[in-house]
Amino acid sequence: MHGHLMVVAHYDDEQGNDQGEDRWERRARKKSNKAEREQRRKEEIKRIADFVRIAHSKDPRISKLRNEEPKKKAKEERARLRPEKEGAEELEKRKPEEAVAEENEKSWARLGEAVNRSTTDSKEKLAAMERFDRLINLLETDEIRKPCDAIEKMKLDAPAVNPAIQSAEEEKNRARTAAEMARKANKENTTTKEAENALWTDEEILLLTTVNF
Repeated sequence: MHGHLMVVAHYDDEQGNDQGEDRWERRARKKSNKAEREQRRKEEIKRIADFVRIAHSKDPRISKLRNEEPKKKAKEERARLRPEKEGAEELEKRKPEEAVAEENEKSWARLGEAVNRSTTDSKEKLAAMERFDRLINLLETDEIRKPCDAIEKMKLDAPAVNPAIQSAEEEKNRARTAAEMARKANKENTTTKEAENALWTDEEILLLTTVNF
């Protein structure tokens, strides 16, 4: 137990509480014995406290432990609070992202409503909604704002909404095709360079093993 001193001891009375000629004398003796026990208890506490104090001043290990205890508790407290702090920081970091995501969802909802209102023909409406769904699946989160902003400038319910969505879809498909072609070209170029840098091909090594000198 740190910081507290507990002394549990039993002190025998010098004279029994039952000794005495009458009730008043026995009561006085009982009171006196109680006071003496309390005095001896205090003296024992002081003796132990003096002993501990001397030990602390003489033994550097005890002083070191006493000095390290607050640091240890502070470290444990920091470790306990770290997950809470990191969790709060992570929530704070996600707030801007969540705000953007929420705004994107609202934009897509408005755009979907505009597509739904852009024609009364059921077939055209179905085709427009399918095109709208494809565009949603094509675009990444950070690409959503551009077509939304452009189409919303058309007042959303204008006849040009569907062509604008189709144009955005075609543009995204062209970008994906170009990126895929660039990736393939880069892969082929890397494979060619690796082949050029190889000392011997598998066929050449096989040929060399069959040659007799």
